[in-house]
Amino acid sequence: MEEPHIDNEMFLSTGCSKLDSFLRGGLPRKGITQIYGESGTGKTQLALQFCLSAQIPKNSTDVGGVAYICTEAAFPSSRLHELFKKSPLVKDYAISNEKIFIEHISNTEGLEDCIFQPDRLPTLLSMHKIKLLIIDSIAATYRVEYDLMNVKSRAKSLRKVGYQLQKLSKIHEMAVVCINQVTAMMGNNYTENLSCKEQPSLGITWASMVTNSFYLYKKFNRRYLFITGSPYLPRKNIEYEIIESGIIGKDP
Repeated sequence: MEEPHIDNEMFLSTGCSKLDSFLRGGLPRKGITQIYGESGTGKTQLALQFCLSAQIPKNSTDVGGVAYICTEAAFPSSRLHELFKKSPLVKDYAISNEKIFIEHISNTEGLEDCIFQPDRLPTLLSMHKIKLLIIDSIAATYRVEYDLMNVKSRAKSLRKVGYQLQKLSKIHEMAVVCINQVTAMMGNNYTENLSCKEQPSLGITWASMVTNSFYLYKKFNRRYLFITGSPYLPRKNIEYEIIESGIIGKDP
C-alpha cells in the first residue's frame, strides 16, 4: 500500500495516496460523508481502514482517535486485527487500537441516546481528541424499526440525528462517516456511462443531511467508488481493490 500524503488540515487521509488525490485531499473533516453500496462492496472494509488512517498526525498536536458506532450484528474485530498486522500505516505511524472507541447500538432510541446524552458521545468528544466518527450503518436500526411505522416519525428522527452529527462535526472539526445500505431504483439512470440501479436507503430526508455521497459498486468483478454528490468534487469514479493490508485505489 502506498504511503498517503495530504497537506490540507481539513481532510483526513483515506490510507491510500491515490484515493486521497482522487478525493482532493482525503476524507473531509466537515459535514457528513455517506458511503453506500450493496453487501460485499467493501463499505465496512473502508471504514476500518479509516480507523487507522484517521490517526495519522499532521503535526505534533494533531493526535486523535476514532469513535465507531456499530449498529450491525457484530463489530468486525478480526478484520481490524488483521489490518493492524498487515497495514504499513501501523508501522509508519503511532497507530493504536486503544484510540478506537467502539459502541454497539441495537435500535434507534439507543442511537439517539448515544449521540445526544451528555454522558455518552459528547463526553467522549470532550475527553479525547476524536478526529473521526463512524456509524456503521445508519440504515440498520431505521429499516428494522420503521418499515411498518409512521414515515413522519422516521423523518423526524433522521433530521434530529443528522443535525446533531453536523453540529458535532463543526464544533470538533471531526469527520463523520455514515455507512448506508441501498434500495433498488426503478429503471436505469445513466450518468457518465454508469448505470445506477441502486440508491441510498432512508430517502430524501436523510439525503438532505448528507454533505458528500460516495457509491461503492461492482462491475465485471471490478470494484469502483463513484462520487454521486459533493459540493466540491466532480461526479466521477475510481477503481479500487481490497487486499490483506487494506483498500487501495488503482490507476485509470
